[in-house]
Amino acid sequence: MIANSKTKTAGERIASQLVDEVKEGVLVEGDRLPSERSLAEKFGVSRPTIHHAIQIMARNGYLETSGKRRPRVVLPKVHSLPGFQAETVAVLLTQEEGHASLEQLRQIIETGAVRVVARASAVNHVGRLMAQLRPLEEAGAPEEFLLADQAFHRTLIGCLENPIVSNLYESFIGEIFKLRIGRASDRDHWDAVRREHREIVDAIRMSDPVKAASILEEHLMDAYALSF
Repeated sequence: MIANSKTKTAGERIASQLVDEVKEGVLVEGDRLPSERSLAEKFGVSRPTIHHAIQIMARNGYLETSGKRRPRVVLPKVHSLPGFQAETVAVLLTQEEGHASLEQLRQIIETGAVRVVARASAVNHVGRLMAQLRPLEEAGAPEEFLLADQAFHRTLIGCLENPIVSNLYESFIGEIFKLRIGRASDRDHWDAVRREHREIVDAIRMSDPVKAASILEEHLMDAYALSF
């Protein structure tokens, strides 16, 4: 997201102006962006400032960069919308407030997703989730169990078929699961996870969004506790 005008850097201001040119049709989708040198002359700034503006536009889905060729103007698509940077997530997870906020975001996304999926109660959704139960049952090592656990939750989000939600979710969920690796050897916990996953699928199959969300919420709270 481009910053508020009162706090924008020169690169951010130029990125905003160039985005406005895209919206107004001055820069057309498919066009190559003018060279950094010509843009620097146009805006009266240095080339590093223009390079920063280009990076911002690319992150926000307005430019497609490839090798040494000049960036190509594009319009944001749902599949290209940015989520969190992995480095940012890793740092946030070392902070108590950041970690709690990301876990809350996960809970909001997943419980919202399970309500939608349970209301739909589509046969293919139930089938996809049931297919993820077997790897959990067969997992013999902590790493295998965590991978199977991740696959179940990713499949749940995938059932929404909403690329914006999926992109956001995928941008942080892998880092969250990394925190569980050293604390995932408790076999009693494995049994609880397996049971809760089955109960979630059963609630979805019965078209009971309230029950599905309630089970999942408690399940995620227990998972959060494993991070400490």
